[in-house]
Amino acid sequence: MGSAPLVDLDEVTAARRESETASLRWEVGNAATAGVKRHRLTTERARQLVRDFEQVRIRELAIDILRAVDLGLELGIYAYDAYILEAARSSRFPLLALDGPIRRNAEKLGLSLVELDL
Repeated sequence: MGSAPLVDLDEVTAARRESETASLRWEVGNAATAGVKRHRLTTERARQLVRDFEQVRIRELAIDILRAVDLGLELGIYAYDAYILEAARSSRFPLLALDGPIRRNAEKLGLSLVELDL
């Protein structure tokens, strides 16, 4: 899927995660392996990405599904990606996205993005 999670930067701690869906962790693992496959990350950097993610406190966000579907139709993107964009838009949290199309659409919508030094 290639999307990355939303992170409430004010709540990032070294403590345990509060709540998350299982697929969020899978997405981070997928991003790490894809980064190595595309020669963007070293194996050690990919492993560090996963270790760092394990330290991030995640809060699941409720969104308006109909607004997200409308956004997906408007931008010509899959609903899954639209859910991520709608969550960022409605919460006003910065979006952490490693996926190019998500980043481009976030920029189109004027959403705040978190930059990572990979």
